[in-house]
Amino acid sequence: MIDAGKENHLQGLQPLTFSIKQKIVEQKKLLPAISFVGYISFGQLASKDYTSSENPYMLKLAFENEINHQFSLGYNIGTSNYMKDLDVTLNLGFAANKKLSTFIEYFSTFNKQTNSHNIDAGILYLINNNFQIDVALGTSIFTKNNQYFGTFGFSYLF
Repeated sequence: MIDAGKENHLQGLQPLTFSIKQKIVEQKKLLPAISFVGYISFGQLASKDYTSSENPYMLKLAFENEINHQFSLGYNIGTSNYMKDLDVTLNLGFAANKKLSTFIEYFSTFNKQTNSHNIDAGILYLINNNFQIDVALGTSIFTKNNQYFGTFGFSYLF
C-alpha cells in the first residue's frame, strides 16, 4: 500500500505498507466468512514528513456476511499502535453489478487517551478481474472540529 497526501501540517508519501490476508473459514449460513489480516509499515520508506525508525503493525480479524447477491455486511476488530489501540469497523456494501459497487462505513479507534469516530462512503469499479479503482469521501464524527477526507486508490490482485 502506498499512501500519499496531506494531513494537518504533514504531506508526502506515508510509510510503505505490506499486507497479508489469510482466509480462516468461508461463510456458512449465519456464520460469517472470517479472515486474518496483518499490516506492517516501514517508517524508513516514506517521504521526509513521515519518515521514522519505527515499523508499526496492525492485526485484525475480518468478518463478512453476504446477505444476498447485492448486499454484504463486513465488520472487523483489531489492534494497532503496538497493541495500544482497539480498532473496529462496520461496512455495508451494495453491488450494483459485477463491476460497480458502493459502500458506507463506520470506523473507530479506541485508546486510553482519546477515541476517534469516522464515517465514509465510496464507489469501487472493477476494470478487470485483477484491477480495481476506488474513491471515497468521509468525515470524523462526534467531535467539535470535524475533519473531512477523501481517498482515491487502486488495487491489483497478484
